[in-house]
Amino acid sequence: MTMPRRKSRKIVVGEFEYRWACSERWTPQAERSDPADDNALKLSVAVETATAPFNRLLDHAEFPPTIMGGNCWESGVVVQPRHVAQLIEQVIADGWDPHTKSKELHCGILQDIILADPACGSF
Repeated sequence: MTMPRRKSRKIVVGEFEYRWACSERWTPQAERSDPADDNALKLSVAVETATAPFNRLLDHAEFPPTIMGGNCWESGVVVQPRHVAQLIEQVIADGWDPHTKSKELHCGILQDIILADPACGSF
């Protein structure tokens, strides 16, 4: 199943075009890595090639108030195209081939990419 065009964005990384989409939701307390945290924001990103979607890349980042100083919205945590480009570049460097049919790849580097971005401020 391909990603809907209406709710996704295009991005070019290297010589290939990809489609990506981001969703956000407040995670229920039972799903949080630290159940004591309130108002944890979970950002999920899906990426696939734009022309022939064989393989999907999925990642998520969770931002509890302990990281962000108390308020998710005031901290301005947003997945930017530059974060998605870095995500694609890193997983390709680690051996992901978006043009080969295989299972979805679930990686765990999006949160590190966002937290390392100086433009996002200090959380």
